[in-house]
Amino acid sequence: METHKFDIVVLGAGPAGAASALFLAEAGFKVALVEQREFAKAGPSWVNGLHLDTFQKIGLAEPAGDEVEIRDFPVTFFSADFGERLDVAASGFTNIRMRPFVDRLHRSAFAAGVIGFDQTRVEGFDFRDERPQTVRFSRLTGGDSADRFSLSAKLFVDATGITGLLRGQVASLNQSSGSLNDADVCTALQQNSRISDRAQAAEFLKRHGVQPGTLVSILGTQGGYSTLSVQVSRDLSEVGLLAGAIKDARFLTGTQMVKKFCGENPWVGDKIHSGGGTIPLRHPLHRLTAPGVAVLGNAANQVFSVHGSGVMPALQAARLLANAVTDAADPGDESVLWGYTASFQKNLGAMLATYNLFRRFSQNLKSDDIAKMFRYGLMNEAMMLAGIKQVMPEPSLTSGLSILATGLRDPLFAANLVRSLAHMPLVYMHYLNFPEVHDQKKFAGWVQHAKNLAGY
Repeated sequence: METHKFDIVVLGAGPAGAASALFLAEAGFKVALVEQREFAKAGPSWVNGLHLDTFQKIGLAEPAGDEVEIRDFPVTFFSADFGERLDVAASGFTNIRMRPFVDRLHRSAFAAGVIGFDQTRVEGFDFRDERPQTVRFSRLTGGDSADRFSLSAKLFVDATGITGLLRGQVASLNQSSGSLNDADVCTALQQNSRISDRAQAAEFLKRHGVQPGTLVSILGTQGGYSTLSVQVSRDLSEVGLLAGAIKDARFLTGTQMVKKFCGENPWVGDKIHSGGGTIPLRHPLHRLTAPGVAVLGNAANQVFSVHGSGVMPALQAARLLANAVTDAADPGDESVLWGYTASFQKNLGAMLATYNLFRRFSQNLKSDDIAKMFRYGLMNEAMMLAGIKQVMPEPSLTSGLSILATGLRDPLFAANLVRSLAHMPLVYMHYLNFPEVHDQKKFAGWVQHAKNLAGY
């Protein structure tokens, strides 16, 4: 079996893996990017709404051309019965076509010197103690024959998604990841379809008082963590549908929600494209690295769990990893990699873990409870914009007064709200105090306190 030597091997060529390979190659490392599927099919194929402020910060050109479906559109949030609404006129949201965006990441990575291996299957890992030395692969070459080879590296990056292919082989990382139960998993589907009857589509918009191009987001359609978004294009030619719900036998899945909406609205015509999957909804892994291994993207639970989006956190994590190992003689050294874990937890981890407390609170609400949050001013424009941008909301007098007013109008609901969310600022501050250097005793104490604050 032939062995190819690299500085770094990245497993998984979706947005997380492709961006990581690109950034690491730009930092001067010899990088391999490995994908189970064809590169042309790697990563998501659907449309994803993103706020573009972060692209410049991480050194990526903003999506442009055919990568962009629609820019800076308004968003109207509704309660499940459409009785309550909140309009956000300038959301800053941009719908990104993920297929051409990921293709661009691939092209940029290969232009930077990354060597690609697609249509491969992992046959096994070879370790020295806990540190991987090589990964063995097979690749079908036609008929029943297979080409077998191995890749050796100082650092292996696991960007294989929720399965965490390499993560599951490393005891310290597997222990850190724990097991995802159904309450921490979302099933989602995004679909674009042609509009077969523009008059009926226009009537749908008129009935709900929104203009073409507006993203209509219906929260708590089945109570708790369940959302359906509908966006009719400005020229009334297409409609984009996005549905997601917690994995619960009582709830329709994202696919079932989209199918139900299409059946109830015959103006939705033939499907143009669709894509979906299972998304982890939990705090990020407490530990993101081990000797010779770094984990990022869905494999590390790096997801903004309030609306189940992992693309931007994954891109940011890829940049943080590259920053941590740049100029390192051994990018897989445990102390070097700890810089990635620490920088992530202090920056993104603090925000993601804090919002995850809100997600856990909200998914236990009924549809009527979510309507109350609209009615009591607890879902306001500032809060929604912070969620769109995936940043922490600024403390405001208005939010404080809304909670106070809720206590006077609905003391039981207010008490539940305060009891559930009181630890959010404590969690945020705790993540800011993540250990700067690898000290197992300090790290174990930090993890235990994080679990206590989050109620795990």
